[in-house]
Amino acid sequence: MTQFNERHPFKNINSKVIKETEKDGFLVLDLFPFFIGQDEEKLRIYKTDNHPNAKAHRMMADAIYNFLVKMDLIPAD
Repeated sequence: MTQFNERHPFKNINSKVIKETEKDGFLVLDLFPFFIGQDEEKLRIYKTDNHPNAKAHRMMADAIYNFLVKMDLIPAD
């Protein structure tokens, strides 16, 4: 939960993992774009702990749910 912009420290690694995973035929949902423009501190457990808090987990869960519905892998509510 840090640097939700072009300077994200794991941007290159994330891109490589997505590319290789898709190349192997897996469906991939990149969650990073869902956090762009968000206030990092409001998505962390603590100011000094970059792990996601409940709000960030809810955002991820919603994104995953919508992706699964869009891919017709689960029914919509």
